[in-house]
Amino acid sequence: MTVAQTRQRNRVKGTTFEVLVRELLAKGGYLPMTADGIHIRRTDKHVRGRGCWHDVDALGRYAYPLFYMYPIRLLSEAKCYENDVNLPDIRNFVGALKDIAENYFVEDRMTWEEMIAYQRYTDCGSFFSATGFSLGAQKYALAQGVFLISYDNNPVLRGVVDSMYSVIDSLDILKASNEKNDFSEWLHLNLITELKALYVGKYIPIPRQTDFTAAFRQLKDRLDAIRTSVIAMIVGREPTIQYPVHLLSNQEVPVNLFAQRDDLFFRVHYTETRGGLAFDVEPTEALGFHLFFSLPKYVYSRYFSGRRMLDFKEKYLNHIELPVVSKGIRRILRLNLDQGWLEGQRYALRQRREV
Repeated sequence: MTVAQTRQRNRVKGTTFEVLVRELLAKGGYLPMTADGIHIRRTDKHVRGRGCWHDVDALGRYAYPLFYMYPIRLLSEAKCYENDVNLPDIRNFVGALKDIAENYFVEDRMTWEEMIAYQRYTDCGSFFSATGFSLGAQKYALAQGVFLISYDNNPVLRGVVDSMYSVIDSLDILKASNEKNDFSEWLHLNLITELKALYVGKYIPIPRQTDFTAAFRQLKDRLDAIRTSVIAMIVGREPTIQYPVHLLSNQEVPVNLFAQRDDLFFRVHYTETRGGLAFDVEPTEALGFHLFFSLPKYVYSRYFSGRRMLDFKEKYLNHIELPVVSKGIRRILRLNLDQGWLEGQRYALRQRREV
């Protein structure tokens, strides 16, 4: 494969991953925003900044209003690299985010239509990575208020990404790379409809049609199998210790357990990855139901500081705020760390040390 072909394939891979992230965000209540020619350009769906228009990989407005805040607009970058996301990617995103967030002004004698056109948003920046982030990227993002969402070692998304690669192998890479916006829309339509006629298109070479159909069906099935996709907030014992995470599960949240209350206890297990920690959250009263998320290393090391993981869990994972919609009713559920289970883990650890 030539350098040019590798670049084209990476471009298609990136576009495909962006579409998948947008689909996952939509499952969690982030609505796609319509190109209006004012905030979002119609020709390429770039977002208006103070100095120029910016290409935002995943743009969504949170469906529900919050007190004392303008509507939340999530501006996201999504990268599917073989290795970690590095500092230059975060630095470029921060520049675009600040330019967009500063593009608000007020003029006298504005008409009602003009006032609507300059509707303000609470702009939030988040960077999604199929792998992880370099240490420099993590430090810079933390300093600039950009939240990092890592899928490193997430078992729910691993199969989706594997299927994505099979789909890409069946595409006309050159055409998909040269027509990024059209390809992105075509891919989105294929994911949200059951019309196999859409599979037949200009991005699938005829000899690969059968391979594409099988690979895409697997991708769609694995994406549809994700029953829980929600941006939640992990909160420590001190309210200032909090961080958004993307909770994923192939199971639905057992809302029947929340019929008479809004909170449950949970246990949490972890595995160490190259760039951070991957967590498995399991409600104590619903053993067998699992929620998965990952944290970049620098994010948790600020609070961990070499102490035992049990101490870290108690301080940093005190509870999880989980917004869900159940039977048409919007609720914010709370998962509290099971202190009894935690003390049992401490006791078992002491016993092993004494042996």
